[in-house]
Amino acid sequence: MSCARPIGGLPYVRVNVRPPSTVPEVIARLRALESSPSRSDGVACFARLYREVTEGVNAELGRHTFANAHFLERLDVRFANLFFAALDEFDRAPAGARFVVKLESLNGCGRGRDGRDGGHGSCPCRGR
Repeated sequence: MSCARPIGGLPYVRVNVRPPSTVPEVIARLRALESSPSRSDGVACFARLYREVTEGVNAELGRHTFANAHFLERLDVRFANLFFAALDEFDRAPAGARFVVKLESLNGCGRGRDGRDGGHGSCPCRGR
């Protein structure tokens, strides 16, 4: 199954007005992301995998497997909120800004794999 996000897709459903504060709330938001109309949506594919891992962590939290379950739960929620915040920011950005973000993510500076300037003229490594 291909996991590419369709171009021009609709923003993802936001489950909560506030960021999740518990692992079950994280799981609920991931389930909402999975419900994308396109089964080949990259975010939906990632959300499905991420949810499965998070459900495993949640099950172990309930079994008191971890030496410091409180720390692990906080870590899980904070990390998930970083993902949700990045996704929300991406969905709010205009299409042109999304393109720049994508180029910059190729290798951290805006240069494409072929070494040419990827449209980010102020890149500090330009000309290398």
